[in-house]
Amino acid sequence: MIVSELIDRARSHTVSKIKAAIEERSSRSKVFTEPAMRMKDGALAHAVDGLKLPLRWDFYAVEEPDEKNADSITMKFIEPAFATWGQDMKVEFISVCWDCMIFRLSPSRIDEDWKWLTVWFMRWFDPDDGNQKDVDGLYRVVHFISDPEPEEEAIRFFVDFGSATSEAMMDLLDQFAEHGYTKCVIGDEKQPQPTDVDKSGNSACLT
Repeated sequence: MIVSELIDRARSHTVSKIKAAIEERSSRSKVFTEPAMRMKDGALAHAVDGLKLPLRWDFYAVEEPDEKNADSITMKFIEPAFATWGQDMKVEFISVCWDCMIFRLSPSRIDEDWKWLTVWFMRWFDPDDGNQKDVDGLYRVVHFISDPEPEEEAIRFFVDFGSATSEAMMDLLDQFAEHGYTKCVIGDEKQPQPTDVDKSGNSACLT
């Protein structure tokens, strides 16, 4: 399976889960699709530290406000799969989960300027909510990115790609290669599930 097919398959699984969760709740509640977390004045809520970026949920059901995300589907590999991206970056796939895609980049750079990562995120986040719904009733947007943190000899973070197109992940891999990373490990032996993933850091400024 080539990389683009793998990415398309991972996205398809997550999109189907989001659609099903929205349809199921719409039968008994008003549901907002992929809403961005906002302050009382309507402005986007941002994390108070780290990359200081906003967050989207899969949905918001008025009658069920505590449920905001569909279940994840993790594709694991019996043996790691390998690919080359661009000229020099080696990519290793351990597991693939579209709404919790783990990346570990090498070489590790503690003093990295992450402005380029912020630019990538905001490009696919659609902060002005300008995207129109697609055929699936979704907006083709990323939902969340965690703060990059050092881990052994790599930098680790994860992305919830939400309903973003496969091009969003390919664009991110392009950014890694363009910024000099020579190895990217995707996934983990113990892939986190939704209950293990804490997005609260991006809502800390809400009142």
